[in-house]
Amino acid sequence: MVVGMNKHRTGVFLGVAFFVLTWIFPSPEGLGDTGWKVVGVALLMAVFWLSECIPISATALIPLVLFPLLGVLSIRETAAPYANPLIFLFLGGFLIAHAIEKTGLHRRLALLLLSRCHPTPRGIVLGLLITSATISMWVSNTATALMMLPIAFSILSLFVDEEPKNRHVSSRALLAVAYGCTIGGVATLIGTPPNALLAAFLEETRDYTIGFSQWMLIGIPIAAVGLVAAYFVLRSGLDRKKGTAGIEKRLQQAQRNLGPISFSEKCVSIVFAVTAVAWMTRPIVEQWIPAISDAGIAIAAGVVFFLIPMEKGSRGFILEADAFSKIPLGILILFGGGLSLAAAMKKTDLDDWMGVQFGALSGVPEWMILVLFCGFILLLTELTSNTATTATFLPVAAALSLSLDSSESALLAGTALAASCAFMMPVGTPPNAVVYGTGQIGVREMIRSGIRLNLLFLVLIVVAVKTLGPFVF
Repeated sequence: MVVGMNKHRTGVFLGVAFFVLTWIFPSPEGLGDTGWKVVGVALLMAVFWLSECIPISATALIPLVLFPLLGVLSIRETAAPYANPLIFLFLGGFLIAHAIEKTGLHRRLALLLLSRCHPTPRGIVLGLLITSATISMWVSNTATALMMLPIAFSILSLFVDEEPKNRHVSSRALLAVAYGCTIGGVATLIGTPPNALLAAFLEETRDYTIGFSQWMLIGIPIAAVGLVAAYFVLRSGLDRKKGTAGIEKRLQQAQRNLGPISFSEKCVSIVFAVTAVAWMTRPIVEQWIPAISDAGIAIAAGVVFFLIPMEKGSRGFILEADAFSKIPLGILILFGGGLSLAAAMKKTDLDDWMGVQFGALSGVPEWMILVLFCGFILLLTELTSNTATTATFLPVAAALSLSLDSSESALLAGTALAASCAFMMPVGTPPNAVVYGTGQIGVREMIRSGIRLNLLFLVLIVVAVKTLGPFVF
């Protein structure tokens, strides 16, 4: 409690101190007074976000207070980014995910996918990786990890009972759940907040829209290669032949316990399938329906769930009023705060001024800057919120890219992707924290596996944004 209070006080003190310093010292050459005020607000928010001295969503509300008072933006201009279309895409995604969770469709899908894996230690690790990744493409990483744990423990109990020397299978399998959830989130625009935040940042500051299917051109290859890398990291030392028939029986029994697919599950499956197809075919459809958008498709799907009953003739619906209380509103507010800060930096030409300051790096090879910057983000997000880290450093990446000869897309994409790839520390991602909380994994083991994945993903991200980025951004 004392440590938490000290962290709170230190974060608040440093944040306020940086803000006050911009009032004491004059603005640097080439930057106007208004832009210097934005620097103060940006430093205040960055310290608050990275230290989490107050909830990160509360920090995201600061622009609504300070920008109008400081004469940076009007309240209308400050508030506009909080209603960015990508925020509504994520809102619709949350509603779809809640419908999937409420009907239990995600559990049925998990058991179906796991039933296809070989009943060996390596087969189980691979099955848990693929299953967790598939579900976390559409459902929150935390919810996926919490749902997968009981299933994983049920399967692992057979190995522990029958083969005591293979007890380390448990830790590898639980890491497969955590890593699968993280890697799967990279694949889609709604899979993890940094992806959507990057898309919203580009739309807000560059008037460039990234579509759902467009993102998958880079997200799917990274996730696919990442799953292969994670499997080879986790499979070492595991038996590839020794299995148990009990796994198949237990999975079959779990599927029987679910009973036949319900009316609500069928409806959610149909709506979800139509939504996914609509997202992927939108670039074609908009030739005939120009007003169609990914956000509109997501919200339409969410609204439909409020109209479909849980069962035929039932008065209850798949989604009801309490669905909104289960949506992580803080994430949506955080998006808005980051985008509002970016809008202020653009209006005051602060981003251009920062780009000039980075001019000394113009002679440094772009790939080297990309590796160093992405590596820094990847290490930082092991200790801080990935969404807050992305919101803090996207404007920095945009400014840094101005000093490079090529486009800024590689550095921006690298920032968002690196922020999602924390495999080393229990606090790095919610899935890491969930599996660490089981007591079955030690910090050293997570670090040992995670550091190898961090290095592999750093290389993977750099290669992907340089080769696939031009097709997406």
